[in-house]
Amino acid sequence: MFTCRGELTLDLIRKYIELFRAQELPRLKKLERYYKAKNDTIINRTFEDASKPNNKLAHAYAAYITDTLSAYMVGKPVSYSAQDDILNSEIANIMNYNDSADNDLSIAESQSIYGRAYEVMYVDEDGHTRFKCLNTLESVPVYDGTVENNMKYFIRYCEEQDPVTFVTTVTAWVYDDVGCSEYRGLSVGDLKLIDTVENVFGYIQINEYINNNFYEGDFEKVISLIDAYDLMCSDTLNELDYFSDAYLLFANCEIDTNSVQDMKNNRIIQATSGDSGQAAVVQWLTKNANDVQCENTKKRTVDEIHKLSKVPNLDPSAFVSHTTASHVFYSLLATEDLVSKKEKKFKKGLQQRLEKIVHLLNVKGIDTNYDYRDIEITFNRNIPQGLESIADPISKLRDLISDETLISLIPGITNPLEELKKRDAQRERERIDTSGMLGDDLEN
Repeated sequence: MFTCRGELTLDLIRKYIELFRAQELPRLKKLERYYKAKNDTIINRTFEDASKPNNKLAHAYAAYITDTLSAYMVGKPVSYSAQDDILNSEIANIMNYNDSADNDLSIAESQSIYGRAYEVMYVDEDGHTRFKCLNTLESVPVYDGTVENNMKYFIRYCEEQDPVTFVTTVTAWVYDDVGCSEYRGLSVGDLKLIDTVENVFGYIQINEYINNNFYEGDFEKVISLIDAYDLMCSDTLNELDYFSDAYLLFANCEIDTNSVQDMKNNRIIQATSGDSGQAAVVQWLTKNANDVQCENTKKRTVDEIHKLSKVPNLDPSAFVSHTTASHVFYSLLATEDLVSKKEKKFKKGLQQRLEKIVHLLNVKGIDTNYDYRDIEITFNRNIPQGLESIADPISKLRDLISDETLISLIPGITNPLEELKKRDAQRERERIDTSGMLGDDLEN
């Protein structure tokens, strides 16, 4: 974590990029490799004897953990609601224009893989407010060193190679609450200021989404278990290969080496007892393996991966014992606890996004004084549910909580206030239709 209490000079920009590449980037790239099932330990394993079988089975448990948690948290779009109808409509339009559901999922995946994710906000050529998830491998945050630990600067850099000249160019963008400065050079040490763009959001244009207080990825703590499982499964397959290449042992007999090929072709082995008088023995020379112990160790390792990552085993056989909804709930309790913590961190990033959006709306509007804190953020768990299992509790809670909250419980409804308006409009149409029918009956 980098801090800067004063002005961020060009020398500091270069130094922070170099430190990031040396200290942080190797870890982040390792996490990315595991997410892509390029698991280091098994992929890089070699034997001194190159002729030995060396199967490399890399299991995508890292992707399984990240994809499951991300989809569970934001697989269903986050809902936004405000009491002010105009503000509510503005927020809905901006979220739809930016396809916020897809962007939020990208952020959640980066948050889960790397332990942190970043989002840049800008205004496009048409004057629309935009936001986009950034590549964490190119992101260097710099904080102010205070108790609040606010982000003071943000450096985004990338390297590009010309396909014709093969010349590499380094570009860096430095954000603060005033604007964005662009630097370019043939190397980090050669960076020079190219351009500066004003910041219209009133705050630094970057929103931060951390995974936990330690900036750890969701599968980072179980990498050693994933490695162990890779090695066990690969070695099991190696044993099968060893069996295929096993030696045929001839004991107490003489074998004519010229007849070995005939034996293989005819599928017949003819062995004559030697001078010792003992019976001839022909058998495969193989290593005895304890398959039961091996399979039990594999199962225990898989169970540990799921337990410590707090991601349930979604294999159908694992849910045989879950006969009631309460059993399923308790099997997801650890997952729900973890996602609840992740959600609180994610929500802080969404609040930063809303703060900048509302600030720009107030700048553009006339006599508007919106407050981003008036916008309620609701996460919708991505759990398969039937409407019949929801209808009963909704009907029982009708007199205890508001209609808006009740409607938000129904899957597929992301804007409860809009749904309430549709309901009221439908009731009004039905009332008018009913009044018209009664009038016609009275005339007749």
